[in-house]
Amino acid sequence: MSYKITEEGNISTVFLNGEIDMDVTETAKEAILPIIDSGKEVHLNLKDVSYMDSSGISVLIESHQRALEKGTKVVIKEVSKSVLKVIMMAKLEQIVLAIAEAAQNIVKHGYKGVEETSDRMEIKISLKDNNLEIGFFDKGKPVIPENIQHRKLDDIKPGGLGTFFIKQIMDDAVFKKDEQQWVNHLVLTKKI
Repeated sequence: MSYKITEEGNISTVFLNGEIDMDVTETAKEAILPIIDSGKEVHLNLKDVSYMDSSGISVLIESHQRALEKGTKVVIKEVSKSVLKVIMMAKLEQIVLAIAEAAQNIVKHGYKGVEETSDRMEIKISLKDNNLEIGFFDKGKPVIPENIQHRKLDDIKPGGLGTFFIKQIMDDAVFKKDEQQWVNHLVLTKKI
């Protein structure tokens, strides 16, 4: 894999070239994540990517999530046919939706009524043997899992369906006990 970066205003475009697999994911992250950390919008141009495996998908997901955390965005542009097939098989767009819904629910419900805090949510993404695991760690109000319900589907109005979408998209969504400093630990898993 090789890459080239162009700058135009607050947008950095990263042109990736070649194969993106587990051997080059760290190189890809080293190119993309510092730009996101600087607060710039990142456009990933994938037209010259000839191959991408699930570890390449995890780079796209991690980049998107980092951008959400930094208040910016990652835009995927000019996707090659071979990469598009992998993205469609991995249902990447749906997974990104599940991540966004989970993060929004944590902020909206876990920190409801909290005026100001220095707490941060931490999100860890891992991929092992084609199993994608996304862990959300927060110090918000303790979650009572059995109280988490989406609204009735026939009650047509905006909002209230994040949990429904997460359950439809992901294979599993569970809260785990965490011995460390976190109050809540939500784990979303998906076989890709």
